Amino acid sequence: MPTQLPGGATLNYLFDGYYGYDFNHPLGRVQYLRAYDVLSNAFSVNQADVVLALDPDVANGRR
Repeated sequence: MPTQLPGGATLNYLFDGYYGYDFNHPLGRVQYLRAYDVLSNAFSVNQADVVLALDPDVANGRR
């Protein structure tokens, strides 16, 4: 969701995460044979982005 800043700039942000739960209740919450989500019953972050953009405005002389 973009946020308008003074001077025509925009601030864009993104957060993507998930909560993983294993109904088999592994011992010590460790899921073996999994590459990236090795803990059961935990929150994880996939991606977080922050972009500050100042788009060109030829009419006002900003390229």
